[in-house]
Amino acid sequence: MLAPGVRDELEQSSGTPCEDAVLEEAVPFVAAAEDEVEGVDVAGRQARVEFSADTLFLSRFSDGWKVLAAGCTPRPERPYQCLLKGG
Repeated sequence: MLAPGVRDELEQSSGTPCEDAVLEEAVPFVAAAEDEVEGVDVAGRQARVEFSADTLFLSRFSDGWKVLAAGCTPRPERPYQCLLKGG
């Protein structure tokens, strides 16, 4: 579900394996799974999925779509601010 860089960043910042960190930390995309999709934009291998309280950025890998960033909020005239992203 997570892109490799995002998984590495989560494990490094939490100091625990990804499987534990996802449950222990306030990982935004876990909550988004219960929210309704409000919009989807796809451009080639990249996608943005908008929920009422969150935005996810995805990329298509050889084994499917994976999360590049989550917990993202738009900022006027600037890139999104994301709580979880790869380094």
